[in-house]
Amino acid sequence: MSTSPQAGPSAASPIRKRHHLDPHEQQARALEKLLAHPERQVHIPAPPREKSIRPPREIQKNVVGSSAGAGSGEFHVYKHARRREYERIKLMEDGANKIMQAEEFARQHAAKVMQDEAKTDKNRAKREKKKLAALKARAAAKGQNPDKVKLHDGPGRGDGARAGRRDSNDGDDDDGEASKRRRIHNEETGGILFRKKGDDDDEEEEGDGESSRGEEGEPRDA
Repeated sequence: MSTSPQAGPSAASPIRKRHHLDPHEQQARALEKLLAHPERQVHIPAPPREKSIRPPREIQKNVVGSSAGAGSGEFHVYKHARRREYERIKLMEDGANKIMQAEEFARQHAAKVMQDEAKTDKNRAKREKKKLAALKARAAAKGQNPDKVKLHDGPGRGDGARAGRRDSNDGDDDDGEASKRRRIHNEETGGILFRKKGDDDDEEEEGDGESSRGEEGEPRDA
């Protein structure tokens, strides 16, 4: 009984190339081909032009009616004229539909924007109401009249506080007694500490000088 020789590893069937590539592989192959020669200019095709047909003639010398039979010599003339007229009407209808779609999109976009703005205003009113309640509670805890508390915007609140600080301390500035740190207690700020630029550095320098003088004046133990 004879046995046929078995095929060795060298006689393995070659790997067949894939001819049906999925979109991901097609895009990867296109990118590899594009990046293989980066010095070449990339041809970008122009956008498609809108379809248009020849405008109708101003003067039509021979008007062919639909009474021309299929066997007459003028039937093909009427047929082409009718086809061009149908194409022209279709283009007009497509243009009108595009205009209607654009107007509908603009209307829906405006309605969506108004809805978002209304929702934003509602949320802002809730936040301001919550902040006002917190300020009134803080004023009542300090023994102040909560009915006089008003809610201002962040920048306006800071500007008003700085303006009030300047107005309340004009006399001190004229006398030359400018303090380094000022604490403002009013209804708007709610006890916020305002500090001038460079105040911390000046205080630290003064504190270091006083501490060094105190150390020099203290008697040392023998």
